[in-house]
Amino acid sequence: MREKRRKRKEVFTLILVSNTDNRSRQFQFSGLKLRVAAVLAAAICLLFGYAFFRLVSGSVREYGLQKQVEEGDRQRVDLEKNIADTEEQVQTLEEENRRLQQQIKVMESAREAAREEAKKEEEIADPTIPRFYPSDGVGVFAIAFSEEHPFLTIVINSGDNVVAAGDGVVRSVGGSEDYLYSVEIEHSSGYLTRYLCNGSATLRVTEETAVQTGDTLFTVGGNNTDLDYQILFEGTPVDPYKVMQLQE
Repeated sequence: MREKRRKRKEVFTLILVSNTDNRSRQFQFSGLKLRVAAVLAAAICLLFGYAFFRLVSGSVREYGLQKQVEEGDRQRVDLEKNIADTEEQVQTLEEENRRLQQQIKVMESAREAAREEAKKEEEIADPTIPRFYPSDGVGVFAIAFSEEHPFLTIVINSGDNVVAAGDGVVRSVGGSEDYLYSVEIEHSSGYLTRYLCNGSATLRVTEETAVQTGDTLFTVGGNNTDLDYQILFEGTPVDPYKVMQLQE
């Protein structure tokens, strides 16, 4: 039988020689131990390298995050400043808008007052509105206008003339069961006036006669004669005194 071949055992020798006393020391390592040591050394190097990489990458990432935080803070400060500036501008615009609204209200009030004044002047200038006192005498207001008494009763005396209160056309002249004398004038402004009395009088106009303000309609023949004066606007009785007052 063949003898079994004996395995060769690899052995490495490390000799350390001192420079001072020339003494030497020997260290022997088997190949297996040396390879294991090399593997361990490589693993340790890799571990330290990985740890260093993680440390560096973490520091870089932390630095980047810190930069992002700083940039975010700067943007937040800029945004807050912009918001404050915008709020100030909005407040300024609101104040300006309030001033403009006040000016508009003042202008509208002035415009409305001007329109009312122009309307009043136009009405005063309109001779067809019966604003004139219906007699050329002094007279006394005896009974005021009311719903039950839709007339203004004036006491006038002999010789006083009952006159047209505004420009218009005489639509009726005559009398009735209630009044001995009556004259009705239609005015183009939408008014109609009636002049009514029970005392003696002399008529001075006829139907369809065009009259102007102050023209005599009839002359009263007795003292303390009641004149019932009525104004209608678009068919509705109105207070004659208010119409006269309106035009003063």
